[in-house]
Amino acid sequence: MHSLFKLTLVVSLAAFIGKNNAYGFGSDRRFPSSNRCHHMQQSQTRLHVVRRPLRPASTEKKRADRKAVIQSRQDEALRDPTLLTDLSFSECKELHPSSKRALVEDMGLQTMTEVQAKTFAAALAGKDVLARARTGTGKTLAFLVPTAERILSNPRYMPGKTVGCLIIAPTRELAIQIGDEAEKLLLHHSDLSSQVMYGGTKMARDMNALNKRIPAIIIATPGRLLEHLKETSLRGRKFGDDIMGTTEILVLDEIDRLLDMGFRRDIQKIMSYLPRKEKRQTMSFSATIPKGLKRVMKESMNEDYVEVDCVNDGWNYAPTNLRVTQSHLVLPNMESVTQSIYSILKQATSKNSFKVVVFFPTARMVSFFADFLNEGFDFPIVELHSKKSQSSRNTASENFRTAKNAMLFTSDLSARGIDYPDVTQVIQIGLPESQDQYIHRLGRTARAGKEGTGLLVLFPFESQFLSELRGLNIPRDEELLQSMESSKSDVPEWMAQNFSRIQNSGNKLASSGQLAYLAFLGYYLGQMDRLYLNKADVVELSNIFSKTIGLADVPEIQAKLVKKMGLIGVPGVRIEEEEE
Repeated sequence: MHSLFKLTLVVSLAAFIGKNNAYGFGSDRRFPSSNRCHHMQQSQTRLHVVRRPLRPASTEKKRADRKAVIQSRQDEALRDPTLLTDLSFSECKELHPSSKRALVEDMGLQTMTEVQAKTFAAALAGKDVLARARTGTGKTLAFLVPTAERILSNPRYMPGKTVGCLIIAPTRELAIQIGDEAEKLLLHHSDLSSQVMYGGTKMARDMNALNKRIPAIIIATPGRLLEHLKETSLRGRKFGDDIMGTTEILVLDEIDRLLDMGFRRDIQKIMSYLPRKEKRQTMSFSATIPKGLKRVMKESMNEDYVEVDCVNDGWNYAPTNLRVTQSHLVLPNMESVTQSIYSILKQATSKNSFKVVVFFPTARMVSFFADFLNEGFDFPIVELHSKKSQSSRNTASENFRTAKNAMLFTSDLSARGIDYPDVTQVIQIGLPESQDQYIHRLGRTARAGKEGTGLLVLFPFESQFLSELRGLNIPRDEELLQSMESSKSDVPEWMAQNFSRIQNSGNKLASSGQLAYLAFLGYYLGQMDRLYLNKADVVELSNIFSKTIGLADVPEIQAKLVKKMGLIGVPGVRIEEEEE
């Protein structure tokens, strides 16, 4: 029994030594026993270094590519004397080292833009700021950078327990974009974080994130934010009264759009949860701030607010980006609208390098023309509008953002604040809601110091809009007009097939066309005064539009909708018969 125990012990030790030899921890006959311990220490040290994970070559390449892109954009920006100042981020004593690291090393920024430089001191000092600047000039970082520094220096801010700043944006897309910038800026700040909240998603997702950690900065759309202010509680604390009641910084981005979209009352309700204006800092940024808005903002801002106009030409001037070459084209007739639009877009995407954003008046028109024209191009058209789900919108936005050559069909959802890099051209088809909206759309190109072009395509009955653009250099595009005339040919086979599908009805494309007709009718009923039209005129034009997109018959409209539109008794309206 004793012998068996010894034998078992010897076998176990042999196995142990053999196993460790296999991993490099056993004796090594190349070294004398006197040096063995020293060698093992060296061996273990070297082993630790060898086992440290190495970055794959693909990761290193991505990092190198990213640095090259950052440097390229910085070089482009430096060519525009109106975009950058000589105020260096790295030499700014007021900036925390972690902020500098993010701005200079991660984001590739060297100097402040004009709006950043002109608002920085006032914003950092806690002053209220009302600022206007051209699109694509760094408005987002103009409020994020001083906000982060103020939170860091605020003795009343408690990481994970209070919210230092609330940023309100008019759309989900803009909120997400601001959130992305905030995440980059706060990357090296362990005590600061940000969270984006918007409608179209479950509130539980927001609450789960809040329960894990209350962020330093919340970026939200008005509707979703109000829901949380009224209903959400976190570990016995009311989100509205207990948490947001101590938030000392409020930022309203695209303030004119917030008010245009009917959020004025919502903003007033949101402000009622925050400290009163004497106890908080309010900053408002936008590309346009008309005189009427200044009066509204005075109600919610302290009297000594700082007003910054980076356009330097008065509040009524249309801040069109100087690097955008603009032109317009009035379509010759309504009968061949679809063919004309295709011809224009085909030429726009014929260059070796292109990234085109195409605006339509309504979401349903975006959807129809994307469905109809997709087959006419060698690449898929990216479609983005309010009728899409949030996940679809996020995917579409990311696909277009990362693409080299692409075309985006969109509604005014993409007109404000959204930054798509390297957009070469903006094409606006149909009447914009206003001159300001025309300018905001145009601002999707010529960003970060690059050049771009803008083309306004009007239906024959919309030429009156050109009088609203007086003072802007938007000549007729004679070259494009001649090109369209010379390229007139038979309808392509794929287009003829699509027209046939629409006429046969009972399919997705036909349904999309019917919805586009209703959207066209509704939109231009709201533009009658601007275009000097009456209801009968709009119905007639809409019926012509239905034919030009391929519908065999003018769609019928539900009686309730006809009444709501005020079209009862108007010639040309087809009312759907109610089933008994």
